[in-house]
Amino acid sequence: MSRVKDARQREMWGCSNGAVLASMAFTKPIDDILEKDLNWFNPGFLYDVVDEIEDLSLQEVFSCMHNNTTSIEKLVAELKTKTEFDEKIDEIYNRKKYNDWPKN
Repeated sequence: MSRVKDARQREMWGCSNGAVLASMAFTKPIDDILEKDLNWFNPGFLYDVVDEIEDLSLQEVFSCMHNNTTSIEKLVAELKTKTEFDEKIDEIYNRKKYNDWPKN
């Protein structure tokens, strides 16, 4: 895996986790914390996944971020292995507000 892809994974998790924790600490809506014009990944996706899928924890999302998770599609596939509600992951992934996914 290239260093760039590895750095993107850490940045993706860092952005998402930072926004989740800030939202919890300051009781602000997540959309007020996240950058609106991200050009490669909207970390609100991971927030919504954890927030809306009852059997998925932050720790389980973090466990999906490993050397084999090199694209958004692979992340989605990994997330589906952690929950019984895999159709809900697809529904969140396909929301209009998350139409800024990078093109591989």
